[in-house]
Amino acid sequence: MKSNSEEKEILDLTRKIIHAYYVENDLSAFFDYMAPDIIWVGAAKSAHAEGKDAVKKSFLQGHPSMFACKLFDEFCRAVPVGDNHWLCIITNDVEPQNTSLYTMRESQHSTFLYRRLAKPHCLDAEKNLERKWEIIHINNSIAWSKLAEKELFALQAARKNRRLFRGSRKTDSRERLIVTLLRQGLSNREIAEHMSVAEITVKKALSKLYRKYGVTNRTGLIVYFNNNNNNNT
Repeated sequence: MKSNSEEKEILDLTRKIIHAYYVENDLSAFFDYMAPDIIWVGAAKSAHAEGKDAVKKSFLQGHPSMFACKLFDEFCRAVPVGDNHWLCIITNDVEPQNTSLYTMRESQHSTFLYRRLAKPHCLDAEKNLERKWEIIHINNSIAWSKLAEKELFALQAARKNRRLFRGSRKTDSRERLIVTLLRQGLSNREIAEHMSVAEITVKKALSKLYRKYGVTNRTGLIVYFNNNNNNNT
């Protein structure tokens, strides 16, 4: 049986690495415990690297885009795997410390696989800090908010998108005119006067266009048509 003190070591180490990474944007704790043969898999399509040098390079490349976060609702669980390995799972809700720069609150999930070192390695003699474990695998991701509870795949979001985009995206003559007038910088009221319709009619038509082309505002609609070279008008 593994000792409770060993389990506590793994839990404390995992929390230390995660908190340093998200709260302080400090990668040193993670780097200190990487095994030479570590394998990392992240959420993005290209987020995969093997070997300490390759994993460090991947994280250093992404470091400039990091921002300090606050962590909430932590769950951390460690289980022994054989005689010399521990598997640890940690999840937190993540929110930027500076919400004026970016607004989000998602859940991060990380899985660490630790291997016991044959001989402890001294990290800091003054603090009597030894490294007894090394990370041989880590998988980390951010849970997609559109993934509903108990869903393994985002089926609800996919079905919603299918309903929104079902059928032809070809614009009719009135929609083409609205887009043309938007490009000229006219307001909803000016568009309504030009078309001799009520302003509410223009607003409803715009809402329909936003849904149809997967945008959220008039700027996004203009950008969509500009990027698609008028193919839809």
